[in-house]
Amino acid sequence: MSAAASLWAVRYHPYRAFLLLKVLYLLLSADLCLEMVEHGGRYAVGGFNVAHFAWLDRLLPLPGPELYVGMLIACALLALQLLVGPCPRALRLLLAALYTLSWMVSLHDSYQHHYLISWLLIWCAAIPEQSATEVGRESAPLVRGWGFPMTAITCAIVYTFTGISKCEQEWRTGHVLRVLTHSRPPGDPHPGKFDAARDLLLSLGLDDAAVWRVFALSTIALQWVIACGYLAAVRRDEPSSRWRPLLATAGLLGSICFHATAELFRVFEIGLFSYYMLAIAIVLLAPSALLRPLVRLLAALARPVQRLFAPSMGGAQRHALWALIGALLAALLLVLLGFAIPLPGAAPAAIFVALLSLARAFTRRDALRPQPTVAIAISTAVSALVAWALLTLTSVPFDYYRRTAGELRRMGQPERALELYRMAERHAPETESRAQTIRELERELGESGPR
Repeated sequence: MSAAASLWAVRYHPYRAFLLLKVLYLLLSADLCLEMVEHGGRYAVGGFNVAHFAWLDRLLPLPGPELYVGMLIACALLALQLLVGPCPRALRLLLAALYTLSWMVSLHDSYQHHYLISWLLIWCAAIPEQSATEVGRESAPLVRGWGFPMTAITCAIVYTFTGISKCEQEWRTGHVLRVLTHSRPPGDPHPGKFDAARDLLLSLGLDDAAVWRVFALSTIALQWVIACGYLAAVRRDEPSSRWRPLLATAGLLGSICFHATAELFRVFEIGLFSYYMLAIAIVLLAPSALLRPLVRLLAALARPVQRLFAPSMGGAQRHALWALIGALLAALLLVLLGFAIPLPGAAPAAIFVALLSLARAFTRRDALRPQPTVAIAISTAVSALVAWALLTLTSVPFDYYRRTAGELRRMGQPERALELYRMAERHAPETESRAQTIRELERELGESGPR
């Protein structure tokens, strides 16, 4: 118990915690909008669903696209608000709970890194809240909070068991890597992703089997180096040890090497997982001297906004009123843009988050201090604009409707598939037209033309 107590009491530089929150919420909002939303159309297709836990099936209605996509968009809006504005603990906990519910409602979402993100969001809720200006001060003291060490320990567990899972014979012999990298025999006109490195080692005298064993065993060793780096990161900023910074730096280099290689050669195609882990590794494992300038830059960008909305003492009440009006207008903008997003569940999600933002603005105890209310208004408006842009100006609507239409067509529902292909066509890029597919379905159903 004393060892656990000392772990929770560990001190660390506040800008590590600040950057951890910001990079996690930034990547989460992009992941939700650009990667996850487009798969929402497969939910409740055929009226069938299996949740991760049986009791959820009894408590919740059948999770259709409206519910699932709506939860994702609500999570994206909350993440963007936490990215831009204040990070109250209650809002962080709400985001963690809503995100976790979004993947728990159905086994359609069984990506392991989504479970990991839920843990990270929970740990981030335990990190002390500080603004960029507070963290960017030269004299900012070290802070405590068990969320930061638990983040490092969780990442260490992930890499430890990832290394253990690769100790099976099929991996140790290099067979799995051969398959993942689409390896071809030497001299093949279409070489695999690692074949150039393999040919180099072959030229040094190694046989083919030995080369693939080297690749496989090096990957296992790299996983465990990263895990040791995260364990050292728990006390990275305490000046009592010389080897901890070295081990943490080795973990950082190992993480960059592993995930950059995975993304460069597209070995493990699992969404933004590599970007999550690269960002977390930089924040937790990098020397503090490399992180401090970034926080100071963010603080310098925040100061003009704070000065702009800092009222004189005599006009505090008037400024507070204008701040509340600004929060109301920002919430209205969020609702209007929510209705403009051409995806199911977007409007209810926008209304939910808008009401939440208004509740935060109008129920504050320090009502005569306009700065927090202004921060809420700005973060609400920015989250609305960014989410609208990500979900409207990109290929997300097209991908959503054409994926759903394809699912329905394969399941023998051509009428509904045709309707969704027509919706996809409205958002299709020039090179991705589904006009031919629409004509085929129209002939199949005996229809005469587009609606």
